[in-house]
Amino acid sequence: MRFVSVLLFLLAVPLPIWGQNNVDQQLYHFLLLERQGQFASAIPGLQSIADSGTLSHTEQGRAWTLLGIACKETGQFQQAESAFEKAINLLEGDTQHQSDLANALDFSAELHQSIGQTQTAGKMWSRVLSIYEKQEDHRALMKTYAHLAANELEQKHSRAARALIGKAMAETTSSLSDDDRAFLCDTLGWIDEKTGRVPESIGDYERALELWKKGHGEEHQYTGWRYLLLGNAYAANGEPDRGIMTMRQGLTILDHTAGSQSMRYLTGEIMYARVLHRYGRRTEAAQLKAEATQQIKELYSNQCINCTVSVSSFR
Repeated sequence: MRFVSVLLFLLAVPLPIWGQNNVDQQLYHFLLLERQGQFASAIPGLQSIADSGTLSHTEQGRAWTLLGIACKETGQFQQAESAFEKAINLLEGDTQHQSDLANALDFSAELHQSIGQTQTAGKMWSRVLSIYEKQEDHRALMKTYAHLAANELEQKHSRAARALIGKAMAETTSSLSDDDRAFLCDTLGWIDEKTGRVPESIGDYERALELWKKGHGEEHQYTGWRYLLLGNAYAANGEPDRGIMTMRQGLTILDHTAGSQSMRYLTGEIMYARVLHRYGRRTEAAQLKAEATQQIKELYSNQCINCTVSVSSFR
């Protein structure tokens, strides 16, 4: 699971700079809402700001990017894609703010990966990589290599994924935040899990959860998701009781924070059902899986055609 649903680049901008006028203050306010996982609350205000016509191209690009993130996290895929396209078009020729363009491309790539469009996502992340290579931004390079590694693994290219995660590790510096390190541990955990190194994946997920909780505590949807990933790894390692208990904890947190109708919760419920099935609780598992699958179809049938939501997109 990745904590890239916030524009960490923009968070680095001091409030006084953003506070030069009321619009900037509002953008900063909605940025903080997204950082807290309150995506649905941010959408109306961001839509109003993006449509206001009072922003510079750069500010408008940032507003559309933020709106795209919020729409993606609430399952509004078509709206998210439209917002990201507008952001990219606005920022494409802005040579002074290439990091903003990279952010828009990055989050758009996440959206495409989340609905199974891995080749499109890979092309976008390759563009992001070229921007950060020119800027020699090691922190951003680490994250982009990790994204590309996960994208390759999604296509079952495990050797390429290992090579790219090695490049991500080579870009780590002392300036990385705990959130950055949690993201990297998530990616390592997923690669280890999918390439048969389950005990190693447990250590990766445990470290990611520890790092994330330091800054965000228990009551955050990404905390809940990390409990689900960790519990799934416990179960895969032959510890079903521990795994089921940990996954229940994750679902409870997601219910409180993202809601039981969110894509993240429903996907987590399907993961949980698979573990229950594996360890003999087949009737309960079948019912949970059927209900969650039906809710996903009902909620998102109009968002994308013939696409499936990838678990890896929630890193």
